Amino acid sequence: MFGIAKFQISVDGWMSVNRGVTHFAQLRSSEVLRPSQCCVNGVYVACVWQGTTIAVWPMDAVHLSPNVLPAVHGSEIVSMCFGVGSSSGNSIDGGVTLCASDGDTVVVYTLALGGVCHRYETAASGVGEHDLVRMCPRDRYIALVARGVVTVLDSHSRHVITHLNGHAGRVNMVEFSFCSDLLVTVSEDRTYVVWDFLTAEVLYQSSIHGTPFTCLAMDPNSDRIAVGSAGGSLSILLPPNYSDNQTVDISRCLARKNSAARGLDRSSNFTLPSNSSTILSLFFTMNPVTPGGVSTDVSPTSELLQWPHLLLVGIPSGVVLLNGLTLETLRFIDFSSSVTSQSGDSGYLLGSCSSFSFMDVEGSLQMWCLVTSSEEPSAHLIMLDHPFNCEELGSPRDPNLSVVARSGPLYNSPFRKMVSKKPTIMAARVSLSRKNSNTVKASKTQDKPVTFKTAIKSSGYGPDSKHATRKMFTPQTSFGKKPPPVSLLHPKSAKNNPANVQKEYPMGGQPPTGLKTSIPADPTFSTVLHDLRFSPNGKTLAVASKNRVAHLFNMPLTGKGVACAGHNGAVNCVNWCSSSSRVVTASDDRSVKVWGADRGDLCLSIDTCSSGQVFPREVDWASFYYNNKLILASSGNRLYAFTYHIDLSKVSDINTYESKCWYEKIFEQQLNCISISSIHVVNSFLSYLVFIATSAKDLLIYDMNACKVIKTYEGCHERPVHCIRVNEGSQFSTQSADSFNLVATAAATDGIKLWDVRMVAPVQTYMHPDKVYTMARALDKLIVGTAGRHVMVWDVRNMGTVMQRRESSLKYQTRCIRAFPDGQSYVLSSIEGRVAVEFIDPSPETQKKKYAFKCHRIKEDGVEQVFPVNAISFHQQHGTFATGGSDGFVNIWDGGNKKRLVQYHRFPTGVTCLNFSNDGKALAIACSYMNETGEKINPPENAVYIRHVADNEVRPK
Repeated sequence: MFGIAKFQISVDGWMSVNRGVTHFAQLRSSEVLRPSQCCVNGVYVACVWQGTTIAVWPMDAVHLSPNVLPAVHGSEIVSMCFGVGSSSGNSIDGGVTLCASDGDTVVVYTLALGGVCHRYETAASGVGEHDLVRMCPRDRYIALVARGVVTVLDSHSRHVITHLNGHAGRVNMVEFSFCSDLLVTVSEDRTYVVWDFLTAEVLYQSSIHGTPFTCLAMDPNSDRIAVGSAGGSLSILLPPNYSDNQTVDISRCLARKNSAARGLDRSSNFTLPSNSSTILSLFFTMNPVTPGGVSTDVSPTSELLQWPHLLLVGIPSGVVLLNGLTLETLRFIDFSSSVTSQSGDSGYLLGSCSSFSFMDVEGSLQMWCLVTSSEEPSAHLIMLDHPFNCEELGSPRDPNLSVVARSGPLYNSPFRKMVSKKPTIMAARVSLSRKNSNTVKASKTQDKPVTFKTAIKSSGYGPDSKHATRKMFTPQTSFGKKPPPVSLLHPKSAKNNPANVQKEYPMGGQPPTGLKTSIPADPTFSTVLHDLRFSPNGKTLAVASKNRVAHLFNMPLTGKGVACAGHNGAVNCVNWCSSSSRVVTASDDRSVKVWGADRGDLCLSIDTCSSGQVFPREVDWASFYYNNKLILASSGNRLYAFTYHIDLSKVSDINTYESKCWYEKIFEQQLNCISISSIHVVNSFLSYLVFIATSAKDLLIYDMNACKVIKTYEGCHERPVHCIRVNEGSQFSTQSADSFNLVATAAATDGIKLWDVRMVAPVQTYMHPDKVYTMARALDKLIVGTAGRHVMVWDVRNMGTVMQRRESSLKYQTRCIRAFPDGQSYVLSSIEGRVAVEFIDPSPETQKKKYAFKCHRIKEDGVEQVFPVNAISFHQQHGTFATGGSDGFVNIWDGGNKKRLVQYHRFPTGVTCLNFSNDGKALAIACSYMNETGEKINPPENAVYIRHVADNEVRPK
C-alpha cells in the first residue's frame, strides 16, 4: 500500500485571483526534476522521488505528506504520465491510472486501488531502452519512445501492436488522438508524422521544418493538432491532409501584443530573451462551461456566444494563453517575475522553466499548471484563471453592455433633446420643382380650402363683402383606405409566408459561386465605387461613386434605376432608412443629403447654418439612426447628430410648392484620434451604441445615451479597420437577444474578426495567413500564391477551409500562377527565372508528373543574368501558354511535350502582363519598366502591344 515520504512542502492555499495566477504549492524534491518526471491530472499530482519511487498527492491535500507508490522499479524513472481517460472517468480499469517507465520496464498503477495494476518487461518484447511514455485517451494503448522508434502496446493483452519507424532522429513527443486511431510524432529531424497506429500506415509526413519540433497537443474539441518547435513556431494541422493550415510565431505575437498594449494584463512589460521562445509544452483545454448570463439557445450564432477554449503554450519564461479557435494572444504570464503569495510576501521567482504539465479544473474556468525549473529541485503547482473570467485583467466581461437599448434616454441624452425641443426657425429650406411621390403624403387636416385674403383686391371680394371668405372649392374627402404595407419581419402575404421564404432561401443552401449579372454603375464613363447598400426590403441597390452621383438600381440588376445628382464632390457613403423610402449620402463637398428613393429627388441638404459651414472637412459617413429619427455623420475626427423633419406638403402661397424641411444639430463630439476610418450604427431597432474605428487601429464603442466612450479595443487589427458590421438579425432564422451583440470588423491584410461586445477579445478570426501575390481560377478551384512560397488551393463551393496547402517547388518568391484550361494543373513562375508545372491532385502517382524548367535568362560574356517571370497566359483552344519576363521576351510553351514553340522579338522593356483573346488569335502584351536594372532618369515608356498570333505558333507539336 501507500508509504510516507518526507517532502518539504510550502503551501500558499487558496487566494483571491491576482492577475489570474495563484501559486498553490511548492513541492521540493531531493534533486532537479527532468521533463516527464512529474505530471498532474486535476485529481492527483505525481513526482519522481529519490529516482526509483513515485510520490502522489491528492489535489485537495497537497499540504500533507505525499503517498508513495510501491517501489517496483529497478532503475531511475525517466518518464511517467496519467491516463487521459482516468481524469474523466473513462478509464477501463475503473480508476485513475498512472503509467511510469524506467527505460526497461513499464508499470501501470491504479491509484484508486492503491497498487500496481500491470507491469511490462519491455526488453523481452523487443522494445529496447525507452525514455518517453504516453497513454491513449481510454488508457488501453501505451506508446513507448526509444530514440526514433515508437512502440505501441496493448495494456489488456500486454502484446506489442506495432513498431512505428519513420523518423531519422530522436522522437521528442508522441500523442494519441481523442476521437480516432491516429497517433502523431514529432522529432529532432524537424518533421512530424501522422500515423494510423493500428495499421502502422503513414497518413502524412511533413516536409523538413526550419527548427526541430519539440512538443504537440491534440484538441479534444475537434480534430486539430498543434505542433511546437524550438524556434517558437506553432503550427495548427487540420484533417484530412494535416499540412500546416495555420502558423503562429510566438515571439512575434508577444512582441505585437506588448507594443500594441492590447493584452489583458496591461501592467506587464516584458522583454523576451533570445532563447526564450522555444515551445516546451502545448495543451488544449476543454470547452469551458457556459458563463452566467450568456444564452444557451441553439441558433446559428449560439456557438459564437460561448467562451472559447484555450491553447496553453509553455515557454522558458512563462505561459502564453491563446484563443483555441482564433489563436489570438489573450495573455502572457511571465514566470521570470515573482508570483505574489497569499500572505503578501514578495512571492516566488520560478526562474527559467524546464517543463510544464497542464490540466483542466473540472467544472470551473481554471487550469492547473505544474512547472519545474532547471535552477532548483522543486515543482510549483500553479492555478491559472481563464482570461475572460479574471476581473482584474480589465473587466473582461460586462453582462450589462448590450447593442439593443434596454432603458430609456438619460436626462442629458441627445435623445431627450430630440423629443423635448422643437426648432423655432427653419434651419434649411429646399425648393422643389415637383412633388416627391415616395415621401409621406400630407394629412387631410393640412389640405385646407383656399380663401382670398383681404390683401388681395378683386371685384366682388372687398373687405366688406360677405363673400370674402367664401370657399373656392371643397376638398375631396372620400379617400379609399389602402391596406397597410406588408412587413418583412412579420410577413402576412402568401409570397412572404415564412414557409415559402424558407423554401426559397433554405438555411442549408450553398452560397452563390458564379457571377450572375454585371452592369456599369455609370454607363457614360467609368468611375470608382466608394460604397453600396441594399435597401431593407431588398428591392433596390444604392451605389456611391466618385463621379458625384449616387445611383439607385432596381433588383434584379437590369441597369434601370435613378441617379441622385446634386453633390459637388465624390460621394463617400450611402445608407437607407428602415422603410426603404429614402437614402442619405455623405460627400467630399462637406454636405449630407437625403434623397427620395423612387425618383431620386432631393429632400434635405445638411450643409450650412447661421455660423457658416456645418462640417469643417469632407464628410466621410452618414446614416439614419434611432429608427430614422436622427441622422448621424462623421467628418475628420468628429461625430455629429442631427434631428430633422421632411415636409413636402403644400403651403398657402398660391401656385408655389415649398417644403418646410429643417434640421438641427443636437450633438457634436471630437474623438481622441486623428481620423475615423470606419463607423457603423444600427437603425433597424433602438440602440444607443455607435461603433467607431480610428486611424490608431482602435475600435471604440460610443454610448450616445451617456455621451461617452464606454469600451475600447486597442489595436484590434494590425491595420486600421475599414469596415464594421453589427448583426441585425434575419427574417430567415431565429436568434437570441445575445446574438445581436456580435460585431464584425475587417482590415486590409488582417482578415475579419468577430467580437462580442461583452468580451475583451474576438470570439472568431477569419484571416488569410499570408500576403497574396497572385491567384488563378481552375474550374471550381481557386489557386492562391502567397508570401513565404506558399500555395493554397480552395474549393470555391466551400471557402470555409483550405482544401490544400502546399509549398512552392521553386526556391524563390512566387510571381504568377495560371491554371490549365482543363483545371487539373497549373503553371507557377518565380522571380528567379523558373517556371513549374504542378498538379492539383495530391496523390503520389500524379505528383510524380510535376516538373520545372529555367527560362528568361540572358548569358552575356560568360555571365548569366536571371530575370523574374512576371506573366503567364493560356491559349484556351490549344492549352499552350505564354510567359513574359523582365528580360523583355515573350515565349510560347507546349507544357505537355515540355518544349518551347516560339520566342518573340525583344520588347523595349520588361513584360509585366499577358493575355490571349478568347478566340486565341491575338495576344495583348503590356510592358513597363520595374527597376530591374536600377533607377533610371529616363525610363522606357509604358506601352501595350497587340500581336496577331499565327496558329502554328501556339499549336502543340
